[in-house]
Amino acid sequence: AGGFVLALGTIAPGGSTGEALATPQETQPPARELLDELERAYRVLSAAEKPLTDVKGFRSAHFGMTMEQVEQAIMRDYAIQADAILKDDHALEKTVSFVIEVRDLIPDGGGSQVAYIFGYQSKRLIQVNVLWGWPVFPEADPESVVATANILRRHFADKRFKKDGLLINAPLSQGTIIVFRGSDANDHMVLVQLTSAEVVPAGEENSKEKKEKPVARVSLRLSYISDPKKLDIFRLSPDKF
Repeated sequence: AGGFVLALGTIAPGGSTGEALATPQETQPPARELLDELERAYRVLSAAEKPLTDVKGFRSAHFGMTMEQVEQAIMRDYAIQADAILKDDHALEKTVSFVIEVRDLIPDGGGSQVAYIFGYQSKRLIQVNVLWGWPVFPEADPESVVATANILRRHFADKRFKKDGLLINAPLSQGTIIVFRGSDANDHMVLVQLTSAEVVPAGEENSKEKKEKPVARVSLRLSYISDPKKLDIFRLSPDKF
């Protein structure tokens, strides 16, 4: 089955590495040396005398801000009015999110959805998720989504994060890759995750006359997480049930 390959030593859904962005037909497993070269280059970068990255949040919305402060930050960052910000309640985690849609957050990157998540108990900003591709933008070009993943990987690899827990282009499960994961001195985390799958278009599965080729569905999520080890979400008290 076809898949997409990330650039410069990244890992495709099947686990192979590749030097250049590939189309679904271009899935030849490239040389392992490319990934080794990237890892060596990153070790040199990490050894350079530069301060650890400080992951505060996303743009001018910082962890710990109140809903009102984040609303004001969103309006400043995107030049939008308050009525363009949607409020979403998470039924399971009992968190609240402010959600907006942004075009070309990355040049030529297409549509993206940005969600600012507030903790269940604190009611303050604990996480920001930026989503590209399926399912928030089902019409998104899969190659464009993969290109955005490449851009983000290169951007974060140029910064310095703690060595503990650092991951670049690591397969997580079938079809899912951790493009980048890194933490700062306060254990605030940046996580970039790419997921791809091939599906048969709806209504064609049982057609005897017409067999459509599977189509690619690619999802990309960039997360800024305040405390990944202790998420401020609703949990049942162990002594109540």
